[in-house]
Amino acid sequence: MYWSMSGRVIDVLLFGVLLAFLWTGGWLLARHVFRLRTSERLIIGLALGLILFVFSSNIIARFADLRLSYWLSAGMVLLAGMLAARPQPIKTWFSMDDLQVWPQLIGLFLIMVLFVFINRGLAIWDDDFNLPLTSTIAAGDFPPHFIFDPARRYAFHYGIHLFAASLMRVGGLFPWSALDITKSLVIALSLVVVWSLYKRWTRSSVGAFLGAVLVAFGGGARWLLLLLPDAWLTRLSSELQLLGSAATTGPDLATNLSKAWSISGGPPVDFPFAIASGIFETPTVVQLAARGAFPLLFAATLLLLWRSSWSRSGLILFSIVLGASALFAEDLTALILIGLMTVFLVRCWHQRRNRSKKNKPSSPILWIILLSGLIVLLQGGVVTEIARNALNVVTDGSSQASSGFGGFRFHWPPDIISAHLGALKFSKPLHWLAALAEMGPVIFFAAFFVSPWAWKRLRSGNWMLGGMGLGALIVFFIAIFFQYGVFRDTARLMADSLFVWLLFGGIVFWYMFSGSGWLVRAILIVLFLITVISGILFLGYELTAINAPQLSYYLQGQDARMARDLWDNLEDEAQVFDRFAYRSVVIFGRAIFARESLYASIPEWNSLVGSYDPIRIAKSGYSYIYMDELVWRKLGADQLAQYDLPCVHLIQEYAQNKVDGQFRRLYDVQACNRDNIDKDS
Repeated sequence: MYWSMSGRVIDVLLFGVLLAFLWTGGWLLARHVFRLRTSERLIIGLALGLILFVFSSNIIARFADLRLSYWLSAGMVLLAGMLAARPQPIKTWFSMDDLQVWPQLIGLFLIMVLFVFINRGLAIWDDDFNLPLTSTIAAGDFPPHFIFDPARRYAFHYGIHLFAASLMRVGGLFPWSALDITKSLVIALSLVVVWSLYKRWTRSSVGAFLGAVLVAFGGGARWLLLLLPDAWLTRLSSELQLLGSAATTGPDLATNLSKAWSISGGPPVDFPFAIASGIFETPTVVQLAARGAFPLLFAATLLLLWRSSWSRSGLILFSIVLGASALFAEDLTALILIGLMTVFLVRCWHQRRNRSKKNKPSSPILWIILLSGLIVLLQGGVVTEIARNALNVVTDGSSQASSGFGGFRFHWPPDIISAHLGALKFSKPLHWLAALAEMGPVIFFAAFFVSPWAWKRLRSGNWMLGGMGLGALIVFFIAIFFQYGVFRDTARLMADSLFVWLLFGGIVFWYMFSGSGWLVRAILIVLFLITVISGILFLGYELTAINAPQLSYYLQGQDARMARDLWDNLEDEAQVFDRFAYRSVVIFGRAIFARESLYASIPEWNSLVGSYDPIRIAKSGYSYIYMDELVWRKLGADQLAQYDLPCVHLIQEYAQNKVDGQFRRLYDVQACNRDNIDKDS
């Protein structure tokens, strides 16, 4: 009960046809619009087709049935590729030379399969709202509303969920298998695209391999804190206030460094807390959260698509790709646009000051900034909802109900925010050590090598590379002086900068390694190993999940059977009450009024969970009750008797076995929502 919800092989074959459409269209665009190298066209074609497919689906699904919108979107990508190739004879549309990248295709397939089986055994990084969002989108709630309050819009980067929903709607998969396959595909495709990027930069297969390894495993190096003297570590621990999963792991940093990291849905052998990071988040091989590895895929794809001169179609398509990235990672999109705009303005100022036509800012760059910015603003997601609320405040003084945007707040004195260790103060030397360990050696490369290299590339005319480098520097300082939402969101801004520096660091590492003596090479190798060791360990622990499959940490086989029979079969406005608010949303594809935010439940819902009174639940607006054996055993005789009332109807029941008594039941309580119904009825 993991893979197929429909149980029909034809659905999987149909999704294969859809995938072939978007891949072929992307391949034609990569060949005839962007004129990429032979070794890049097929792989970048898949990335380009996937991005354009999600972008067009996001537009069409607002006006058409979701399943139909997926087919129309794939057809539009294919049609766009055919139109781009049409001026040439059909026999020249494709080149068999493009298929010589079969080693990359094999690598893509093998990496994807590996991570599919890893993901099948993991349920980490907010599985309690990624699965529900995928399920509600696939059920037709689009643009998506807040999964825990269907009356509010959702300011969220839902791009990866929209693609996973296509695997549900067209491929007939369960929410968990659809999302696992999507995240695995993106990780594999990202790493292969990065390999192509480094191959272009280094002109060396060894350089490309080392760069891909760095990006795959690179991250923080918190474990270096274990090398501190005991007195220093004890003092540092006393000065920190742990947050989130760090606080649930143990009482202080010194203790936690020798403990397993306390997170839900992890592998059978728990991740050590010492290999995690509250600033650099996790390496690419552990990018299993709401964005997946899409930021890496977008960054590498944009760098490969960048041209020194532009055709009209190339400029439009590049702007679409850049704008569409906000559906997956609006913070990375903002970083790139901030960098490009800053570079453009500086060049304008420089030209005006010198009254010279040299280095005149290119109008295509301005068009890219304007077109992609317009797409970001109008396409939906976080930025669109922020703009919508701002417009409503200006026009009528009220804000439309939405959820997801945390807002910015200036804070002084400035500090470095860790999602695990809290605010790390510049005034405290030990906090500096903690911050440097959280960020890893990448920060040294950024300060002394990466930023100067990016500046040189900018001066030579590569606006995208230079803009990303400058944007990373600007966003890094924004994260020091401004807090966005909760601490974890602020740390993500700094993580974006570190990610860009890591991506650029691979090429700088290769250049330095190739042209240096043995001493410099030895130092570089040590820094390389320090950077990747946490990621390698992460992958090792992830591998233990292969033989321990799970739907999620809150889902069992009976839940899958219920989803197979009743997913998207309830009334459109139905709400299914459940003690785990997110569980019923995954199973039935219907949002539920249960929380004020992702992490704060409403008092009324908490009260109903405590009583499980079907009449109160019905009169609070819920149509159904999803019951498991753990709740049933805790109910008293009077409470159990309420489920024998005439207004309570058992719709479906699944029992695991008679030994442990596990079961799932769905009750219809809509008839209990009448004024003349009371507990004595």
